[in-house]
Amino acid sequence: MQPTFDETYNCTNFCTNYSGTFLVNPSNAYLVSVSEFILSGSGIPRLEIYCTAPNFRSAVDRAEHTLTADSLSVLLRALSPPYCLLQTLVCDYLVVAKKVPVPKFAAEVIRTNRSIERLDIRGSNLGEEGLALVLSALSENPVLVELNISDNKLGDKGAEAVATFLHKNTTIQRLGLSQNSIGAHGFCVLFKVLEVHNRTLRSLVAYENNADDEAAPFLSRMIAFNNVVEELDLAENYLTDQVLALIANGVLKNEVLRRLDLELNHFSDSGGRVLAQMLRGNRGLTTLGLGRINMSEGVIMELAEALNSATCTVREVYVRESFSADGKETMEILQGAVRKTIVTEMRGIHC
Repeated sequence: MQPTFDETYNCTNFCTNYSGTFLVNPSNAYLVSVSEFILSGSGIPRLEIYCTAPNFRSAVDRAEHTLTADSLSVLLRALSPPYCLLQTLVCDYLVVAKKVPVPKFAAEVIRTNRSIERLDIRGSNLGEEGLALVLSALSENPVLVELNISDNKLGDKGAEAVATFLHKNTTIQRLGLSQNSIGAHGFCVLFKVLEVHNRTLRSLVAYENNADDEAAPFLSRMIAFNNVVEELDLAENYLTDQVLALIANGVLKNEVLRRLDLELNHFSDSGGRVLAQMLRGNRGLTTLGLGRINMSEGVIMELAEALNSATCTVREVYVRESFSADGKETMEILQGAVRKTIVTEMRGIHC
């Protein structure tokens, strides 16, 4: 059964099936209905709430679909023991009334719930204070293993706070930090902690930040000496050929990293040749995201030869529609030359 939507994409009923309950732009009334459904002992494993900034038809419509403290309070009670059996909770970009403390709500869910293993609170305007509440609650939660706090205006100070938390944490395995305006300083601190002190984090998704060249040495060492991280997404981070050379150096020493996304960074032919050397010599990488490759046809052929080499472990390469510096379509060149690796259109391999 699929949820039904009216012409403004506001949820008019909620969908429940074997995998969970899904709401898009819920009204307060429907959110309360779902909460009562959980309180009744429904046993649903997954609840996803998405707000997509709808075009409200009237002030009444806007008020109806702007979540209040009261409706979130009912949801919080439903998510507390002994009612809740949820394993996954997604609350993305909630449209809430003024002064409704979404960070406090998220922290209370983390603090009191002992069934939720995956929590996604993108676009919740955490900021530094909200992040502090969430991290403090996480220190008391032995169950949560996946946390997505992307697009929460964390900046470098937020990245430092996350690094401090990861220094001692022994539960979080997947972490989303994308679109948080994290700069070189924040990444330097984060990579230094992950290089030495990481015991459990297997997936770091941090696309669309600003790691740039300054963080590159710390990134290289983290990749080289960390034996836990299996998935790393650094798409759209202003990385250059010089950074790619250091990343490649780290990858050549790493046998654990399986997925690497470097889409929409600034790599030229020089970077392409470094990438070819990395593909021939790496010992564990199986999936590589490159996005748009704006290199000459000759270098793209070098990449194809590296992918065909007996020593290359990569089995999937993702690219977007793009053209070589010579004007030929990248996908066509690679697909025509690569034999043992799947080359497919980039639809996002973000973890």
